[in-house]
Order: sequence, then structure tokens, then C-alpha cells
Amino acid sequence: MRRLNAYQRVGVGLLLVWLCGCTKNTVTHYDGGPDPSDGGSSLDGTISPPGFCNQAIEESLCEGASASTGSGCHFSSLSVKPNTPKRSGVTFNFDCTMCPGGRVLGIDGMYRLYEDDDLSKPSPSVYRETITFTGNQFESVLEGVDPVTNKKVKVTSKGYYFCPDPKAYMGKIKYPDYWNTVFVYAEVDPPGAFGIEAGATDPTFLGTALSATDIYIDVNLFWDPNGTGQSSGQYCKVGSTLFNQECTNPFN
Repeated sequence: MRRLNAYQRVGVGLLLVWLCGCTKNTVTHYDGGPDPSDGGSSLDGTISPPGFCNQAIEESLCEGASASTGSGCHFSSLSVKPNTPKRSGVTFNFDCTMCPGGRVLGIDGMYRLYEDDDLSKPSPSVYRETITFTGNQFESVLEGVDPVTNKKVKVTSKGYYFCPDPKAYMGKIKYPDYWNTVFVYAEVDPPGAFGIEAGATDPTFLGTALSATDIYIDVNLFWDPNGTGQSSGQYCKVGSTLFNQECTNPFN
């Protein structure tokens, strides 16, 4: 998940299957920092970040979208202007979702970060992280030493994801089929911990290995045009068994 220099790693090679997710009403917002159009004021001072469910809106489905699950946040459209060094002035327009309601590939429930095929790593005393999916909504909880403040902090963030039409990336980001979801952060407590802010919006690969008990997440925090992710990790489903090890909640 999104984390700024927190506990970044490269995931072990897996047989990854592509997946999608879902979103909400039409709004333009600036990702990654201040709105450049108003003299550099903060994101909160320019526009309310998207992310709260509005089931009253009409859902916009892409051609070839999967059948609706009947749950999750409805998606209409979203326009994003990433405020990052390489993307200044570039606008991404998302006007439909490929996977209404989420739960694609059976990804649902709580997952915990692990590494090196060892579910005991990283040590919970050093860093711990979970992400819980409910349809296309998510809640991420992570705890560790924030590299900016050099203090230990626990941060909870909530939001939703949707599956964009790959055409929205064409000519702007390489490997458009790879970045099969967009994660939108609606709430962050405390704000700014590990570089996470409400309104952050990230092209993300979300997929499984052989089943939904083992997933891989790769995040393009900077909307890098070369299609390179900056924060990735493997996650096992809490309550499952993987590599003959039980996947447990690191916060218990």
C-alpha cells in the first residue's frame, strides 16, 4: 500500500492474475500535494478529496465490465491531476469502472503484509501492516517508525478502489493493462503519517497468486510515465495457511 519510504520492498516473483475494483461521483482533484492553480495552497484548502460512498449516483460501467456484485461504492467518474515532478499539467480522466462492487478474484477480508515467503516477517515489533477489503472499499492500518519524524506511529487510512479502462492511461503511463486499479484515500488518521494524505490517488496493480489467500500490491505513487511502482508488497489472508504457516493478525 501507499507508504513513503516506510518499509518498501520488492515482492517475490509470483504467478500474478490481473484484477479490478470500483469508485464514485465526478470530481477533479489534485494528487500528491498542493493545487498548482491557486498559488500552492494545501490540498485540503482547494478541494474536498473524493472517497465517500454515494450509492445514489448512477454507476458508469466500461465496455466488457464484470457483472455488478451489488455492493461497494458506486462509480461515476473521476478526473485526477497528479502534482508530481514528472506529471505536472497532465490530467487523467476516468469515466467508468471494469469491476463494480469489487471482490474481483475473490479478494475480500483482512490481509497482512509478509515478505520472503515467511509470514513472521517483518517482525511486528519493527513494522506491521494490514489491509481489509469490503467490496471495493479498503481500510489500511500500519505501524512503524515514520521516516520523516523518526517516531513510531500507527496510521489508519480508508478509501476505495476502482478498475479503470486501460485507455485512460494510453500515451501517459506505460503498461496500462498492468495498473488495473486506482486506489483513492478518503480518510487518514493521523494525516500525513508515512506521507499518506486524504485525497491521494494511486495507480495500483492488485492481483493474486494461485488463490485469493495470497495477493500482491504494487503502487505507482508518482504516476511514473515509465510504469514503475515505488511501493510493493505481498499479503496473506488472515486465517489462511500459506507455506505451512498460519496467517495471523499482527495487531493481536
